[in-house]
Amino acid sequence: MKKILCLIFCFMMTAGFSQNKEELKNNNEEESLNISKFNILPHYFGFPLSVKFGWLYRQNNFSVFPNTGIFFSADNGPAISSSIGMFVQKDFFKWDINAFYDFVPFTMHKKASDQIVYARNNFIFVINRLKISFPARVGRRLVNEIKFTGSQKELLPKTITEISQGIRFDVYLADLGYLKATTSFSFFTDWIPESRFVNYRLKFDLPVTFKLYYVDVGFVYTFYNTGRINSKNINAAADYQIEKSQEAMTRRFSFKDVQKYSSMHIWGAEIRWYAARTGVNSSGFFISAFADAGFGSNEVKKINLIAECGLGAGYTLFDNVPFTFQAGFNQDFKPIFFLGVVSRIIQGV
Repeated sequence: MKKILCLIFCFMMTAGFSQNKEELKNNNEEESLNISKFNILPHYFGFPLSVKFGWLYRQNNFSVFPNTGIFFSADNGPAISSSIGMFVQKDFFKWDINAFYDFVPFTMHKKASDQIVYARNNFIFVINRLKISFPARVGRRLVNEIKFTGSQKELLPKTITEISQGIRFDVYLADLGYLKATTSFSFFTDWIPESRFVNYRLKFDLPVTFKLYYVDVGFVYTFYNTGRINSKNINAAADYQIEKSQEAMTRRFSFKDVQKYSSMHIWGAEIRWYAARTGVNSSGFFISAFADAGFGSNEVKKINLIAECGLGAGYTLFDNVPFTFQAGFNQDFKPIFFLGVVSRIIQGV
């Protein structure tokens, strides 16, 4: 079943890539201010990866796109979701609202209260090189509740209702063709009403990419921090695991138990060599090497080494879609893998 879903996901992504390229060609030939047609919209330059398809209506600078789709996310482990929603855009304002159901990991055999169903809403404002987003999430989520038996700590999986609200800033620092530098900052609060539990999440990314003829070189710094919010007015009746693993930052998975941290600093580098690059400057087969190093903190130990390195290969499809596979190992010498079309280090230029 998972293989079939992956094949369908890849097919729709490819169809969307082809459609987008054809639309750009047609728009250059003839500007149309009135559009009404079936549309496939892939999102592959950042997580979550998604493919949406529906009916696009556009008149001048206003557009509306009711849609359904498939999402792949990795915030709390790999998950595939189905969605239904709507996207509205007017000038510099965008509104994206969707309802989701997670069907991988499979939960249909469980009772209704354990099903993962939720909604996301995002108001987006784009002003020159600055994008400001106000994402919100409401619905069911699987968490690990912390229980103590004597002095032993246990983690018990539990499905809860959670309300999250945040703000995110994305800034284009430089875009010179051969050099691209961006930065992003996000802050979220998560509230579990049934236990009055509140925590915050803060993340900062600074990727820089140099693009030469035969070589792409990228560097990135990532900072992540989370913590519980306690006060006289907030007296939580339960405690939950809120720490994240390095996999949530690097997007490379070992599919084994790994440590989780409340704070992380990670520096990463990646190089891609296009051994047979001809014609268009951004297409062709490439091989790559990557390395990440940093440290994470948790309640057990203040400083824990974080390290990953390995090799990869890929092909830049449709001039700007770098399908890539990477394999390597982490600081515990556990194998790690990445398969996808987006790198947190190398940016499209």
